[in-house]
Amino acid sequence: MAVKEVAILMKKHQGKPGDGNCVGRKGLAILKSKLETSPSSSPSSSSPKLKCPKVPKRLREMVKGAEDCYAPKLISLGPYYHGESRLAEGEELKLKLAKDYIQNYCKEIVDAFYDKISSIITELKDYYDEMSTKKYDDDEFTVMMVVDGCALLSYIQHQIPRYKSSLPGRLAAGEPTPVSITP
Repeated sequence: MAVKEVAILMKKHQGKPGDGNCVGRKGLAILKSKLETSPSSSPSSSSPKLKCPKVPKRLREMVKGAEDCYAPKLISLGPYYHGESRLAEGEELKLKLAKDYIQNYCKEIVDAFYDKISSIITELKDYYDEMSTKKYDDDEFTVMMVVDGCALLSYIQHQIPRYKSSLPGRLAAGEPTPVSITP
């Protein structure tokens, strides 16, 4: 989504004071300003491609004993620590969360969701260090991305009741949020 589209969507959801849709005006103005002045993330932009980097070993070794601080303790997202035996419980939890999200929010479109991710899998792999992705074929990597993404969305969905009163529109009313996939 382009920066201007985000700003337009935010503008639509500003609301009026007291209607439950009002976002702090000063913070919103700052965010809009940053979004409008940030460099474009379009492919034609001359800025370097964004990555999901692993913390470089050199930085992890700088503080004695701190290398472990950068490794996940329960759940990993993406390929860097995926499949490590010490994270097996986290993998089970991710599968439960992903299953919950798919069954409750996108059961009818899970095939389209998978197909969409699969269609851009080479591009997605490019966001990670090549050494971490080459051990997965495209189908395995697609499954990992779908499971990780749905698990993360499920976790967020489970956290929403804590913040329900501050959410706009349909979420505040407790209605499920539809997911749309454009194949």
